[in-house]
Amino acid sequence: MSPQFDGYMDLKTLSAYSTMSIRTLRRHLEDVTHPLPCFRPGRKVLVKRSVFDQWLSQFENRGRPSLAEAMREMGLS
Repeated sequence: MSPQFDGYMDLKTLSAYSTMSIRTLRRHLEDVTHPLPCFRPGRKVLVKRSVFDQWLSQFENRGRPSLAEAMREMGLS
């Protein structure tokens, strides 16, 4: 898949692109707080690459998540 490709991917293709399992991707589609945006023409599930990349960027993390959470709770970040 070329870096310029911004087409729609089914879950199998998205799984290969993201290295997430199809089961994990399906869980993210139904997530209440941060659902993965998708298109559902009929029974097919399609996700646009740029939309997936943007959605995934909200989970970027630096350092240890538990330490960052503890610092937020103490008002230090």
